[in-house]
Amino acid sequence: MAAIFAFAGSFLYRLSGAVDQGATEEAEMKREREHTLVVDAWLADTANAPPPDSTRWPVPTSARAKRLWAANRLLMDRALWGRAVMKRHGITGYTQPAAWKTAAFQANAREYPAVAAFVDGRAAAFAELEKGSDAWMAERTAALARESGLPAEEIRALLPSDFARHLPEELRLAEAMQQLHRFLVRVDPRVRHAGGNQLRFEREDDARRFHELVVSLERANALTIQAQERRRYGQAATLRRLMQ
Repeated sequence: MAAIFAFAGSFLYRLSGAVDQGATEEAEMKREREHTLVVDAWLADTANAPPPDSTRWPVPTSARAKRLWAANRLLMDRALWGRAVMKRHGITGYTQPAAWKTAAFQANAREYPAVAAFVDGRAAAFAELEKGSDAWMAERTAALARESGLPAEEIRALLPSDFARHLPEELRLAEAMQQLHRFLVRVDPRVRHAGGNQLRFEREDDARRFHELVVSLERANALTIQAQERRRYGQAATLRRLMQ
């Protein structure tokens, strides 16, 4: 009988431990789900908004919550890295200068140094981020692995393989902006503002090239918007899966 009681006691102890672990996991998942919504809102305005505070609580203990925690950290850390690199190149946001689409600028491009700084600074920042993305991803996954105890390979697989890189469409858009700006600077002496949104080119081939570059830029912009939407959809689907 004593053996039976001892067995029952051991079973109840294990059952109690499993219940406690399950309760801890659900509490951690609830906290990380709530934090995911905060991170998602912050990502929409990473140029100026302060990052969410994820240091108020320890790393989760359950594997499910750790994976969601790691995904959120990757998203935040990549955005912060991008912000820092952009700032180093003089860019504090992704919004184009107000003058960019005006005929007054297009007819007098040499008189708008702020536009040149934005176009060239953005392209330089994109190039730096693209060159360093693989090394950044390796360093961050290793750091998060040490902090969480999850394997670095598992953390790396949480998000798409090109997660840390700029989209090819974004790089082509930055290049298209540079091409148009350099063209406008070169032909500046041969173009006049004709009032409203009208330009008057002295040479027909300049007018033709301007039209080609504008069409190319608009196409690159449309493709970039589509690619960004696909990436956001993919990341949202990943987070929904991790939140289950």
